[in-house]
Amino acid sequence: MRGWLLGNPKKRKTKGGIGRFIHAWLGKEQDKGGNARASPTSIQPGRTEELIAIAKARQGERHANPG
Repeated sequence: MRGWLLGNPKKRKTKGGIGRFIHAWLGKEQDKGGNARASPTSIQPGRTEELIAIAKARQGERHANPG
């Protein structure tokens, strides 16, 4: 998710929209199914909160430096 967000700056998520984005992303990944074993790219506990914190921090930077 973080890589996608960084690679698509024009599709930045709002403070209110980041939760929906994460929820939808995880739902799609879960629906894909696959192997029961954890992969190296599997989400680590607490990672969602970290991504939300990063998004909020960047949002603050954007508002602090308009234009």
